[in-house]
Amino acid sequence: MSEPSELEVSDAGRGAAGISGVKRARVAALSAGLSLLLLAGLYVFLKPSRAPSADTRTQPHVYRLSVDDAPQGTEPPLIKANQGDVLTLVFAAHRPGTLAIHGYEQEIALKPGGEVTLKLTADRAGRYPVHLHGADGSHTPVAALEVQPR
Repeated sequence: MSEPSELEVSDAGRGAAGISGVKRARVAALSAGLSLLLLAGLYVFLKPSRAPSADTRTQPHVYRLSVDDAPQGTEPPLIKANQGDVLTLVFAAHRPGTLAIHGYEQEIALKPGGEVTLKLTADRAGRYPVHLHGADGSHTPVAALEVQPR
């Protein structure tokens, strides 16, 4: 057998280097493609849903309250809502006065023996007192409106 010429040795060396370079490029392209697929999958899995979940939807609430003189030392009832909820408050009164929801600047006149309905959207988070302002100047706690933020 004859010895390879200098030209043949040099071409053979390049061929091996050329093949490993092609393999490296394929591996790099495959790695990049898999990384993109992984990132896209994570995005789809972890992105927030556009549909409102049960805890973010507004809820209608109806509360019926009697405006009576509460015994001393007792807490008035708590009306709970989430921000954005629509509340219907029905008050029955045994004496005249004006019912006020402080912080919401809502007032409604009460007549003895009747019922009044107040509808409002709980758009402000916080705790708001509900009082009966009597014709005699009294200021009786009726309830507290507690609105949780969304």
